[in-house]
Amino acid sequence: LPVLLQEWRVIHLTGDAKEYEDFARLERYKNSLPEHIARNYVVEKFVSPEQMGALMKQAKIVLGRSGINTVSLALFLGKPSLFIPLPIGQKGEQLANARAAEKVGIAKVLLQKDASSEVVIAMLDEMIKNYQKYSDKGEQAHSLIDGNAAKNIVKEIEYVVKKKTS
Repeated sequence: LPVLLQEWRVIHLTGDAKEYEDFARLERYKNSLPEHIARNYVVEKFVSPEQMGALMKQAKIVLGRSGINTVSLALFLGKPSLFIPLPIGQKGEQLANARAAEKVGIAKVLLQKDASSEVVIAMLDEMIKNYQKYSDKGEQAHSLIDGNAAKNIVKEIEYVVKKKTS
C-alpha cells in the first residue's frame, strides 16, 4: 500500500467484518500518512452500485476480488483488471469469474497465496507498460455483458406470471 500510494490513487473498499476491523485499522493507517500521500488513499466500508460504476469507470486499472458483480462491471466497462480471487467460497466461483475475464484478455489473475506486495506491484507495472494490449480487449469484453439484462429478466418474469394467470 505505501508503494501504491506514491503513484496511484487507491480507493479501498473494506467491507464491515467486525472480526478483522479492517476499516478502523486502515482509517488509522491513513491518518498516520503524510498529507501528500494520504490524499491518494480513500477508505470506505461500502459504496453504492452507482458509485461503484463511476469509480470503476474512472479507474485506469481495477485491483480487487472477483465476485460476479465486480467482474461483470469490469467487463462491461472494458476495464483492465488484476483480480485476486477469494480462496474461500462456495465452489471456487471467484476464481472462475477471474479466469473468464483473463480468457478475454482484459485481466490478470493472481492467487492470494502468491500475492506478495512485490508480486502485486510487478503485475500492476506490467499491466501499465502493456496497457494498450489490455484496453484493446475492452470492446470484446463489453460485448459479453448484456446491458439490458435486468430488463430482460423482468420481461421473462412478466411473461411467466402472465402465462400462469391466463
